[in-house]
Amino acid sequence: MSAGLKRIIYLLHKYLSLALVTVWSVQILSGVILVFAPEINDQRYGGGQAPLDIAAVTRSIEAHHAANPDWSPELVFTTHAKSSRFDVYSYHENSNRIGSRAIRIDGNGEILADRRMKYDFLNRISELHETLWINGWGYILLGVSGILLLSNMVVGLYLIWPHRQRWGSYFKLDSSRPLVFRRLQLHRLLGLIFVLPGIYIVGTGIANMWLGDMKVAFGDPWAAPPAVTERAPAEEILLSLPDAMEIAWQEYPGATLSIVTLPSNEAPYYTIRLRQNGEVREIYGNTKLWVDAVNGQVLGNVDQLNAGVKASIFSSFFALHMGQPFGLAGKIIFFLTGTALLVLSVYGVLLWLTRSSMKSNARTKS
Repeated sequence: MSAGLKRIIYLLHKYLSLALVTVWSVQILSGVILVFAPEINDQRYGGGQAPLDIAAVTRSIEAHHAANPDWSPELVFTTHAKSSRFDVYSYHENSNRIGSRAIRIDGNGEILADRRMKYDFLNRISELHETLWINGWGYILLGVSGILLLSNMVVGLYLIWPHRQRWGSYFKLDSSRPLVFRRLQLHRLLGLIFVLPGIYIVGTGIANMWLGDMKVAFGDPWAAPPAVTERAPAEEILLSLPDAMEIAWQEYPGATLSIVTLPSNEAPYYTIRLRQNGEVREIYGNTKLWVDAVNGQVLGNVDQLNAGVKASIFSSFFALHMGQPFGLAGKIIFFLTGTALLVLSVYGVLLWLTRSSMKSNARTKS
C-alpha cells in the first residue's frame, strides 16, 4: 500500500471518529447499561418462582383494567425464558404524550410492580439506544452511524495489521513516557484487544437495526396471512386468554409463552408468540400463531423451527447482538467491549486535542 493511500485511510479513520464520536458514545454507553438490564429488573421487582397459572395472570390483568379503565391492556411480554414473570403493557388514549404503563405480574397472578414507562430509567435508556429519542427517523440515523462505526473499526484493524509483529509491545505500558504517548499506547492496546468483538457487536447491531427494512425488501417470514389481515371486526370478544393459550399449547406442547397481543373489537384475534426448544433466541421466540378471539379458529401458524433459512437468519440477529448463545460469559465480554469502546472514544478525542495543541504551540513558537 502506498504511503499516500495509507495517509488517506488514516485521516478518514481520525476525522470520521471525531465527527461521530458523540452519537457513537451515546449508543455504546446505552448498550453497556442494557447488557444486564433484565437481571437488574429481576432484582428490582422479584418474583419468577411461582409456576405459571395463566388463569390467575388473566384475572390480575382484568382486575387492574377494571380499577384503571382508562388504560387498556394490549401486550403481554415474558421477562425471562425460565421464569413466569410477565410485563403487561397498557395504553391510554393520550399515550402518545404520556407513554405506556406496565404492570409486572408473577405466574401466580401477584402484581409485583406498576410502572409508568415514560419515567422508567431502563426503559428510557432502551428507547435511547434504539431511536436516540427521535421519533420516525432516529433508527435511520443510528443505522447509518452504525455502518460508519463498523467501517471505521475495520479501517482501524487494517491500519494496525501491518504492525502485528510488534503487537506484543502494546502490552508493555510505559509509565515514564509523556502523557500523550501513554494515551496512545492505551488506545492501541484496547483497539487490539477489543476490535474483533467490537466488530461483531456493531455488525449484529446493524443487522438488527435494519431488520424491518430487510423484511420489506426480502419478505417477512412471520407476516400475518390473509385470514388475519382480512378478519372483520367483531362485536364481542368471546375467547379468553387461557383458552387461547390452551389452543396454542395444543399446537406446540412444551413451548414457553413469549408475547401475546390481546384482541380488540377492531382486531378480534390473539397474536401469540412462543419459544420452542431449539430456537436461537433466548427469550422471545418466533413461533407465531393467530387465534380468532370469537370462535377459537387458528387463523395463521408459523413454526419457527420449520420456517426456512430466512426466518432462521432474521431470528438470529437480536440473539447474536445480545450475546445470548454465549450465556453469562458473552454478556461479560459484551460489557467489557462496550466499556473499552467508550474509553477508546474518549482517548481518541484527548489525543486529537493534545496533538492539535502541540501543533498550535509549535506554530506559535516558530
